[in-house]
Amino acid sequence: FKNTVNTGMALGILIVAFMNLIRKPINGLIKFKRAFCFRKNTILQLINGRNIKMCDLKIGDILSNGSKVIGVMTISNENKEYFYKIKNKISKKYIYVTGSHYIFNKNLNKYIMVKDCPNAIISNKKENEFSCILTDNHEIEIGGYTFWDYDDDLLINK
Repeated sequence: FKNTVNTGMALGILIVAFMNLIRKPINGLIKFKRAFCFRKNTILQLINGRNIKMCDLKIGDILSNGSKVIGVMTISNENKEYFYKIKNKISKKYIYVTGSHYIFNKNLNKYIMVKDCPNAIISNKKENEFSCILTDNHEIEIGGYTFWDYDDDLLINK
């Protein structure tokens, strides 16, 4: 019995030591996670023609391109990222989006990061929070552009 208890205690000490060893690197990885987001007041058009801010979308809303909203997020700007701006083809106002977000490039016939888009210019704007959504087909149509939704892990094979 004494050997079992000693072995259990030693195992517990090893587990705690291991957790302390990896905690800092894991926290570091989380800190450097990219943000794939828009300004909270980014205007989207619903299928019924109504304009709505991204931060005011509700699950179940249908965007103008038929994408159904299945998730709405507010995300902290932990890395103090600046927005890139792209001129909305319809309203001629700017769309503000992070550089690591994906946008469809018709010339290349694939999604690229906004920071690599010829129409995108880094701005001097940054905010404490971002907005983003998930859609059933992973597409967000804004101002004549198609953006990928937050779930960009699925783009690996596209």
